[in-house]
Amino acid sequence: MKDLDHPLVAAYLDAVAREAAGLSPGRRDELIADLREHIEVALAERPDGGTTDVTAVLDRLGSPGDIVTSAREDEPVDVPPGGWHAFGPLVLLPMAGVLVMVHAVVSLLALAAGVTLLWTAPHWSRRDKTVGTAVAVLAPLSAVVITLTIGAYGQLGPALLIVVMVTTLLPVGVSLHLFRSGRRAAN
Repeated sequence: MKDLDHPLVAAYLDAVAREAAGLSPGRRDELIADLREHIEVALAERPDGGTTDVTAVLDRLGSPGDIVTSAREDEPVDVPPGGWHAFGPLVLLPMAGVLVMVHAVVSLLALAAGVTLLWTAPHWSRRDKTVGTAVAVLAPLSAVVITLTIGAYGQLGPALLIVVMVTTLLPVGVSLHLFRSGRRAAN
């Protein structure tokens, strides 16, 4: 127990506790207890137990941020049964692409609301959120660029079809992907 009183150990465990503030209280307590036990066992195996040994043990454990990131990946995700976090992005993100041809401000509002709901929802991975945001932003942006190009160079039938396809089909496809990955997270 004496080894856990070392200032470097105390600072390390405090840093882990601060990083772990977003974990559930039970998971955070379990993580700190596991680290305490691991540090105590590792330092008991060291002959000197001085600052050099403490530093070596803590370095071998890794940074507090890495430890908490790993613990966060193991923590179960609570998926809400429904509501705007579950369905809002699936509706608003494709609508933003279509609405850009009708009204830019309304499209921007739908885009902002959809992306906000997407990133605040706990049941999608960071990868899903990044893909959803990229497509949601790029589809209306590409529609505006194509529309401006058509305006500058005249009416082009096939180009208008591309605008409709890009602004509708791509976000719909991403919404379907988000729907499926959200359902997988729920199971």
